[in-house]
Amino acid sequence: MNRDIEILKIQVLADYYHNKSNSALSFMLTALITLAITFMALVYEGHLSLPVYYILLVAIIGFFFYGLHTLNKQYSKYLDKIDDLLRRVENGEVLPSLKELRGLEKEKV
Repeated sequence: MNRDIEILKIQVLADYYHNKSNSALSFMLTALITLAITFMALVYEGHLSLPVYYILLVAIIGFFFYGLHTLNKQYSKYLDKIDDLLRRVENGEVLPSLKELRGLEKEKV
């Protein structure tokens, strides 16, 4: 077993999880800003009243925080998996290939 290769596998997997979570967060934030600006434009044009805009804005922000909470739970599971893999390497176990490690994500997470 080459310990450096095993650690590199874990690092690549950790980067994959980080980028996946960061992309989801960026998408959610982009959607929040886009909807807020779109609804504000409708208010400006007179198609939507200001109280309705505020209600929609609160609803959108609520969904954003729900998505943020879900994303945080998912990322915590990813970190638990990385921690488990590090313990396995410390115990001298050989990790499967990266493709198999990524496949485990779909089963367990």
